[in-house]
Amino acid sequence: MVAMRRFGDDESKVPYFDVGLRILAEQGFTGLKLTTVCAELDVTTGGFYYYFKNLRHFIDELINYWLESWTEDMVRTAEAESDPFARLRILIDEGTRLPHQTEAAIRHWAASDPAVATAMHRADSARTQVLRDTLATLGLDEAERDQIAESALYLLIGYEFRDPQRQNPETFRWGLHLLLEYIERRAAATSGDAEPEASRM
Repeated sequence: MVAMRRFGDDESKVPYFDVGLRILAEQGFTGLKLTTVCAELDVTTGGFYYYFKNLRHFIDELINYWLESWTEDMVRTAEAESDPFARLRILIDEGTRLPHQTEAAIRHWAASDPAVATAMHRADSARTQVLRDTLATLGLDEAERDQIAESALYLLIGYEFRDPQRQNPETFRWGLHLLLEYIERRAAATSGDAEPEASRM
């Protein structure tokens, strides 16, 4: 599991960030207003300004918190696992735990805010890169690594943009496991092993 969510050494800001991410999930980026954040936390605007210069400062730190908590921690956790198949399963587990409604709002937001778009690109790039690196250890060539990584990203984005009332986490996980089975077959073929890794478990 991903390490505890954190943001540098200033834990006192975390409640603001958690509320901000929840507002994004429930109301979208247009609902992210200073008054809304303060009301959710039952603090005054003076309390908000103690931590943040203005709403833009809060937004920038909020997006950095999301990036660290839900991408950089995930990548570090995956990279700490030396077995490539175990690493792939970690990526699947963490991918299904992502705050998908929050990320859908961030993806919408990225279309109109360059700073948010940059952060979203960093998240997608880091997630697909750790997958590419893992596939490289299994002997897959660059073209196939790119195809698999992009396919996984398409699955994620499609799921996140699905109507939340119609999202099915088990179907999403099933799709990711189909991709894992394909990877196992290709890795076995590349290594000359006739039996994929999953069938030996």
